[in-house]
Amino acid sequence: MDRQKLEDVYRGTGSQAYLPNLMLKMALFEYLQGRISPAQWHRDAQEHDALKWLGRGIQPARSVWYNFRDRMERVIHHLNDDMIRDAVQEGLAAPVDAAQDGTTFRSNASRHQAFNQETLQKRKAKVDAAVETDQQQTPAPESQAKWIPKTAAGRLDLQTRMETAQQLLDAKLRDNLKKPKDKRRLEKHIVVSLTDPEAPFARDKEKTFCFLYTTQFLVDADSLLVLNYSVAAENTDVGTLAPMIDDTQKLIGGTLRRISVDAGYTSLLDLIDCRDRNIDLLGPVQSNSFTEKKRAAKNSSRISKQDFVWLEAEQTFQCPEGHKLFHEYQERLPRHAGRHVISHRYRCPPEFCTGCRLRDLCAKNPSTGRTVKRLEGQELIDAQQEKMQREEIKAVYRGRGQTVERPFADAKRNRSFGRFHGRGLGRGRAEVGLLVMAQNALTLHRLRKRDENPEKQAA
Repeated sequence: MDRQKLEDVYRGTGSQAYLPNLMLKMALFEYLQGRISPAQWHRDAQEHDALKWLGRGIQPARSVWYNFRDRMERVIHHLNDDMIRDAVQEGLAAPVDAAQDGTTFRSNASRHQAFNQETLQKRKAKVDAAVETDQQQTPAPESQAKWIPKTAAGRLDLQTRMETAQQLLDAKLRDNLKKPKDKRRLEKHIVVSLTDPEAPFARDKEKTFCFLYTTQFLVDADSLLVLNYSVAAENTDVGTLAPMIDDTQKLIGGTLRRISVDAGYTSLLDLIDCRDRNIDLLGPVQSNSFTEKKRAAKNSSRISKQDFVWLEAEQTFQCPEGHKLFHEYQERLPRHAGRHVISHRYRCPPEFCTGCRLRDLCAKNPSTGRTVKRLEGQELIDAQQEKMQREEIKAVYRGRGQTVERPFADAKRNRSFGRFHGRGLGRGRAEVGLLVMAQNALTLHRLRKRDENPEKQAA
């Protein structure tokens, strides 16, 4: 490991620091034992013999451990990149086939203390009044709310956190207004936490609404090394595939050729991104299965869009009765990160629909004609659906669960990483980075042992 990068985060003024490489070894050992709290590291450094041996007897204070964890945000991703480069140079990994997936980890914020615009402004007004009273050096009223801190420093800190939470909440409200009307949430349902304002409020893997962060892993299918990772203040996987591919290709020299994903990564834009990067994307095309089930229960004989034939030469649809639809208009549909897709709408002439024998099973209002929509680039989605039906592709795709799901299961089951210990996106990235480094260290150890004893491993 290049210790220079690790030591650079401690350069500057102040007293002489503990050797950061020793503290990193101790922190990684603690992660492998399922202990991610710097306070626990402080206690174990005094009581755990293995930790004393790793750290050569150093016993940093609690504040030093917390400071170390926070500093890791600036360097841990670079250290993980160096580990992957070393593995590639040693011949332990030659990433060609990989898998990506995301999962959510709860933030260190109570899901019972969520504030919308109305409740936050009410509380902020009371805190502002309390801080103004402190500045005027007048005694606080006896009727002051119990949740307001007892000290002037505490009240000032709460006011600062409330101002930060208000700014982030205003940004969320603006983003909500940019969405189509049918996708907008009610203003009262857009909330923020005062302890971790960056974390979005959404439903996690256990179907519980809470504040959380989403973590992405890109795992090599052969060596099982975590090639790349990210932590975002989002509750979705949308828009994460292309950036992960680009960062990983720069790291490993552009050898990646195939990625296996789930349906959350196979949108039209994802297919376009992979095509442009010469990446073979394996994954089922996302479909609204809930809506399809409702339609099937209501009327199983209803004529769907799939019953219409696309005429490539004429660039239009043909209905089951042989009538051709005409192009009515096109529209831009907004997508993640300011991107968009083009949707074309086709309509069957009303004179055909009103006299059609299938009108009751096809058009809701035959007098206006049946409409069908098609995305610009729909041929990529159709080709993806056809590809995923091939048996050889299904055989390859079945191995996905044995690669990318392993580090997530290991984190939650073996490393007790069910939620973040620190607050804020920066600390979250540091904690996930340390987790990935600990997992990759074990994987590299296994790979080196395999190369040392190939006959034993084959047996």
